Amino acid sequence: IFIFIFQIFDNYLEDISLLDKKYLSKDTKNFLNNKEDNDIQELEDVEKKYILMKQWQDILHLTWEKHIRDRLWDLEDEYIKNNSIMNIQTKCNTRRMLELEAITLQILNSVCSRIITLDELMILYKCGMKDKIIKLYGGKAYGIAVLKSIGANIPNSWFVSNICNDFNAISNMNVTLKYAVRSSADIEDGKELSFAGLFDTYLNVEISEIEHAIQMVKESVNKDRVKQYIQINKQEKPSMAIIIQECIDAQYSGVWLGSSLENGILEWIEGQGDKLVSGLITPHTEIWNNGESDKIAIKLQELTVGEYLMSYQREIEAIADFEWCIYQDKLYMLQYRPVTKSIKQAITNEQNVQKGIYKGIPASPGIVQGTAKYVGIIEKLDKWNDGDIMMSWFTDPEWVWLMSKSSGVVTAVGGFLCHAAIIARELGIPCVIGIGPENMKELMDKTQIYVNGTEGIVYEIKKE
Repeated sequence: IFIFIFQIFDNYLEDISLLDKKYLSKDTKNFLNNKEDNDIQELEDVEKKYILMKQWQDILHLTWEKHIRDRLWDLEDEYIKNNSIMNIQTKCNTRRMLELEAITLQILNSVCSRIITLDELMILYKCGMKDKIIKLYGGKAYGIAVLKSIGANIPNSWFVSNICNDFNAISNMNVTLKYAVRSSADIEDGKELSFAGLFDTYLNVEISEIEHAIQMVKESVNKDRVKQYIQINKQEKPSMAIIIQECIDAQYSGVWLGSSLENGILEWIEGQGDKLVSGLITPHTEIWNNGESDKIAIKLQELTVGEYLMSYQREIEAIADFEWCIYQDKLYMLQYRPVTKSIKQAITNEQNVQKGIYKGIPASPGIVQGTAKYVGIIEKLDKWNDGDIMMSWFTDPEWVWLMSKSSGVVTAVGGFLCHAAIIARELGIPCVIGIGPENMKELMDKTQIYVNGTEGIVYEIKKE
């Protein structure tokens, strides 16, 4: 139905918003004390179906009010602590989540004691186990999983958890090749601190020396430079995991450091990249502004390397620090980590470059910017000002009064026909639905945000 709506209406959000305002849901009718019932017989067939779906939503909300809502808050008090944003809707869902967690732990216990492949790491990644991957296999391993998930080429790789005690998989590796044994600590390559270059890495390791190299990398957590870095940044001692990768006889190697999704610095050299990342050689440098380079760029087939890397940034929706190489005219990605320090002053004169743009479903048209307030349980809400932008995991039918005082709405989950979307269209306020759990966690403590309900974009507004 919605695909057809999108096809027949050029400005479908505006048209559906008019339809929503004419055929109000029960929640909005109750709030506005509107008794009018409009006949849907005059509508086109696809419009009738849409209104019938709205009416079905009303039935679901009535069920929520009578049978579910009062139990939710007790469940939240029981299972959710420390102002968590995850609201559990039913006891059944809670039980299933706990059962899934138990199964997940069983899977982890069975694999983390041995060396795993990239395919096995991807299974953990697709199960949404970001925190556990980072805890057991480190931030660098998680970055490789992110790159693999968007279709990037990765050298053959194996992953050694920080509690691994079974190294038998090494004997099955190709004895004719050489390998890189790389650090992947649990606090390495994070959003705040990268620990770049502090831990040891060994290149061109013979298969017979891999296990020894693993132990040497693990011992690098005790080096003075690591201890000083930890002390300065008030971190705990890291737990070290390991990545083993086949060494590639690279034609070119380089790094990318982004300042926005379309701006950054690309540095590269001929041959292996260890001299580049260690600062032992002056690389070729390309400055990228607004998607264009300041000089003839290194090319690969139809696109330049810079264009490939910016496309990867857009896919992962993050400003990135990449390591890459070219082998047999194919781009291979070696590492991804979030940029921890802005470099915009070094490469651009632009002001107010946005560091995070979050995409969701464009649910109700319009643009608003202002003060954001996260709403978990309405009874516990304080310091609300009329005109604030409401952020929530989802919206409760009884929140219509609060939405009516909001200038915009952003939710972590939901779809085009969810409660927040319908009410926002009926009230005529911009709304973006389903920006995702991780993005909501990033935004929930921000003060000023920009919401574009027409394009489905949300980001933080930062002062100059």
